[in-house]
Amino acid sequence: MSMRIACLILISAGMSVVFAQAGAPSIVFDAGVGNLGRLTQGETGRYVFTFSNKGNGLLEILSVETTCGCTIAGLSAKKIPAGKSARLEAKINTAGMTGSVEKHVLVKTNDPRHREVELTVQAVVEPEIEMSDYGIFFGITFGALSLALM
Repeated sequence: MSMRIACLILISAGMSVVFAQAGAPSIVFDAGVGNLGRLTQGETGRYVFTFSNKGNGLLEILSVETTCGCTIAGLSAKKIPAGKSARLEAKINTAGMTGSVEKHVLVKTNDPRHREVELTVQAVVEPEIEMSDYGIFFGITFGALSLALM
């Protein structure tokens, strides 16, 4: 008899979790990685992530955090109704950077399955001025032609 009661308790507990999540939000990003391509040092790169609420409940963005002071992020909306979409814009100031760069944005939500979503923004930052034994490159390119002093 006690085995039946235990089984009923487990089944009803499981069903309440299913029903609770049936009215829950569900955040879905179109892409988790934004590639800015090549940027010149000092240039600000901008990538817009689009996301949707594929659930049945109201999606709330609780906070958005970046990994460093060179990156800022802004939302088009903090509350997204079921079936609607919004945008998150990430901007990176490349001053003082060179080479491959990867910055992260952490999005905290009320989605029970995705409380935190980490987004990545990538770029290759080329120096504004580059000196070598052959000359000085000023980071200005005209198609295949580069401006350089030799």
